[in-house]
Amino acid sequence: MANLEHVDAFRQGLDVWARFSQTIDEDADLSSEDFSGGAFAQAMLRKARLSRCAFIGADLRDADLREADLSEAAFDAASLIMANLGRAKAASASFRETRLDGATLWKVSAVGADFRGANLTRAGMSSAKLDRADFRDADLAEAILERAKLRGAKFDRAKLDGAMLRNADLRDTSLRDAVLRDAVLDGSKLNARSFESVELSGASLRQVSLSGAKFRNQALVGVDFSGSDLTDASFYGCDLHDAKFTGAALNRVDFSDAVGLTKPQLDEAADFEEALLPDLLGAPLTNREREVTGNVIRLVRRS
Repeated sequence: MANLEHVDAFRQGLDVWARFSQTIDEDADLSSEDFSGGAFAQAMLRKARLSRCAFIGADLRDADLREADLSEAAFDAASLIMANLGRAKAASASFRETRLDGATLWKVSAVGADFRGANLTRAGMSSAKLDRADFRDADLAEAILERAKLRGAKFDRAKLDGAMLRNADLRDTSLRDAVLRDAVLDGSKLNARSFESVELSGASLRQVSLSGAKFRNQALVGVDFSGSDLTDASFYGCDLHDAKFTGAALNRVDFSDAVGLTKPQLDEAADFEEALLPDLLGAPLTNREREVTGNVIRLVRRS
């Protein structure tokens, strides 16, 4: 239950709140109160107890919410532009249609939080715990999600252009119709089927396991798969112009009807035994001797 003295001071405005907060030794307790539509830009709420609060449509630009308890709070349609939520606890909180562009969510714990339709462009979310969070229709362009835990999260129709997802845990995520142009996912944990219907042009997928992945009729122009395991993957009908496969495992990969694939691209791969290829043009292979039988290419080992 909220401390009514704390609530009264907060409702009197930020000048009163700033003076009052310096006089108390305990963390502010405003839990379960409704502050919807309020003007709280630059509010100092570090370590505050805000669980189950309502800040719907409120102005919290540049607010300091570091280490605050935001669990089950509602920030729908609020402005948290450039706010600092570092290390905050926000399990099951709601940020639907919320402005969080440029906000800091470093190491935030927001398992099961709702970010549907939120603006998270350029938000800093490194090492955040976001398992089962809902980012459907959200804008995360250029967001930093390195080492974030996103297992079971939903990114359907989300915009992740230029997002940084190095070493993130994306297992069991849903990425249906998501846009990841120029995104960086190097070293991330991925599900084999995570990228069907995803826009990936220019993305970096280095050193990841995509064994059995299905890419079908997708534009994969300039995608970097270097060092990745693509065993048994399918690129049926994909556009692979300028894609990179340096050191990648391409054993039994299906490239049927793919366009833009050249022999020099494949020559950089670690292995591509039993790969099913389209008709290839370009320079002959150089680093290894290989033979093609029909559309299946096999390594030829000569003594």
